[in-house]
Amino acid sequence: MGNESMILHHRRVLTMQALVADEEESELGGVYRKVRDDISGTPIPDDFPRRADLITAGYAAVEDLQDVTEAELAGRGLSRRAARAVLTALAALET
Repeated sequence: MGNESMILHHRRVLTMQALVADEEESELGGVYRKVRDDISGTPIPDDFPRRADLITAGYAAVEDLQDVTEAELAGRGLSRRAARAVLTALAALET
């Protein structure tokens, strides 16, 4: 899931499209999320830091967070501290 992989998971691409559509107040955000949610993904673990905030922000699976940045998470409403905790936890999942 790190930056070394230049191939984005299909769920991640659809998540990014949904987030952009939401910012543009387009109805397509819901369409992208529906298509994304029909693709299997790894559930965000119950004990994952800021899990509820991530789900509220539009992320539904670990793959939706592939290569996510602190700035993106902050732009979706997480504090910088919370975003760093998420990034640390994501890195731990990779090991």
